[in-house]
Amino acid sequence: MKKAIAVVLSLVMCLALITACNDTTTNTDGNTNSPGSPGTSQSAPPTVVPTIGNTTESPVPPPVEARFAEHVIISTDNNVITSIDVMSPASNVPGSNQVLTMLHDRLLNYDFSTGGYYLGLAVEWGTSDFQTFTFKLREGVKFHNGEPFTAADVLFTCELAKNSPGSMASSQWGPVESIRAIDPMTVEMVLNAVNVDFPYNMAMPMAGIVNEKAIAADPENGSTVGTGAYKYYEFVSGDHVTLERNDDWWNRVENGGERDIPTKFITIRYIAEIAARAIAIQNGETHLALGLGAEDMVIFQSNPGFRIVLQTSADPQGLSFNTAHPPLDDINLRNAIIHGINKEEATIVGWGDWGIPQPEDEGTTWGLSTPFRNTSLPGLPYDPELAKQYLAQSSYNGEVLEIAAAQSTAILAAEVIQRNMADIGINISVNATDLPTLNAMYNTWGTTGINTSHMILIGWQFSANPVCIRNIFSPLGLNNRSAFNNEEVNEILAQAYVTTDAAAREAMFHRIQEIAYENRIMTNIMFRIAGQVCAKGVDGMYFPPDTAWSDFRGIYLDLDA
Repeated sequence: MKKAIAVVLSLVMCLALITACNDTTTNTDGNTNSPGSPGTSQSAPPTVVPTIGNTTESPVPPPVEARFAEHVIISTDNNVITSIDVMSPASNVPGSNQVLTMLHDRLLNYDFSTGGYYLGLAVEWGTSDFQTFTFKLREGVKFHNGEPFTAADVLFTCELAKNSPGSMASSQWGPVESIRAIDPMTVEMVLNAVNVDFPYNMAMPMAGIVNEKAIAADPENGSTVGTGAYKYYEFVSGDHVTLERNDDWWNRVENGGERDIPTKFITIRYIAEIAARAIAIQNGETHLALGLGAEDMVIFQSNPGFRIVLQTSADPQGLSFNTAHPPLDDINLRNAIIHGINKEEATIVGWGDWGIPQPEDEGTTWGLSTPFRNTSLPGLPYDPELAKQYLAQSSYNGEVLEIAAAQSTAILAAEVIQRNMADIGINISVNATDLPTLNAMYNTWGTTGINTSHMILIGWQFSANPVCIRNIFSPLGLNNRSAFNNEEVNEILAQAYVTTDAAAREAMFHRIQEIAYENRIMTNIMFRIAGQVCAKGVDGMYFPPDTAWSDFRGIYLDLDA
């Protein structure tokens, strides 16, 4: 298994460096809505897009003549779901986003294989200057409550998102300065600045369209009413979500669309313990298990009743320094910590065979499959003696430094770092919390006044589009976990989203990585390869490199397999 994963990762890293260019178009009337099969798509101006090393198999359509299980149960890993409200900061976890993908449609959809877009609730879209965008909306679409979808719903969603601070929806719709309905089925958005990557915002799971009447009628659950393939059935926070098939979904084959949706109910269960997840799928209590441990994979590899699907994550897992919190404002101390971390040990203890340490000869912190990755930055290897030299030059005076971590894997890795730091003379405490709390309470250092931790051990949400880095490196970015505010980076960010020349954009994004590297605001520890275990006959799901986009709308269990 280790050899297989090593081969996979090598392939992924190579492919992530291969780039291709998209053509510029301004409108499309294509109508393809199958994951990974964009058909006619509209992309941004020419930009470098990676050929992603996606190790998952393409979803297999359901057999024409087969008996399907009515209910498919998925056990999720450490991504406990405490909210399925697209406007809530607590929904900024992969598990919640997977639910949002089923509940809500977006104006556009993103294709990971090309870096382009295909159509959703918009049947045509265009822009002449990448500041004013027009979206022609799909006719005949209904929300789960029976209300017709119109331009008014897009306007309401935009305004609600902009007034939902801390939510990812707010980040997606935030660039919209003004929005108006040209007619009941056409929307015009004017951004506060030119942004060549704005279409990506409109394709993200957190940009789903909600219904004003549903929210007014039911303030607690009304935000779950969308136009998506599945609708709300039951939700117990921290335990499970059950969704029911939307038989009126516009893109079902039965309604003249292109998607087969054979499963009536989908339940996503949170099972905290890895061993319990493995037992549950072996016993038939669940049909798809996410994030099992390497020790369990041997069991399923040799069992013909199961299949393992590999999923590579674009997100680096690592340590962010609160550079505004003394003594972490001292770069010598940050250097001491970086060189004092045994990344291989932290990876093995935290993630086992399913984590691959950051290469020692590569110093950038950037998404594995994100365009413009700068591979020329020197590595920052584990070197305890060098770490002690930096520590001696720092202002550190023996105080206890806190690392906040969520998820059992990250907590285990944090405990390794705690021991590593003790070896070089730094006292560390580990604040073990859950992911929603970490996202709600420990983001945007320096802007909320809430966080008191010195460091956070977490995955940075790098997508397959560079638009994601605004959230990581902008001073008000939702995922700026380093209190990072650099004037040159801010200027580059402002220019990068108005620049259409691919070479110029590459130079800009490379420079951002250099500045982050020079300031030691974070350090990457590893990349994750997840092994998803399916019961025999389960297929139709889609696992792209960005785990927030995992798509279960087409999942099915073929009882005749």
